[in-house]
Amino acid sequence: MGCTPRHIRALIADGRLSAERVGARVWAIAPTALDHYRRHRGETAA
Repeated sequence: MGCTPRHIRALIADGRLSAERVGARVWAIAPTALDHYRRHRGETAA
């Protein structure tokens, strides 16, 4: 995505990027969630 892991974590925390925690420090982000974020930046993730 061209951004830092910290930014990705902030997007997840804000609900702007859907993800599932799969470990203490690991997140799984579905390709469809990335596509949704790219299309709807600034809106709340589904």
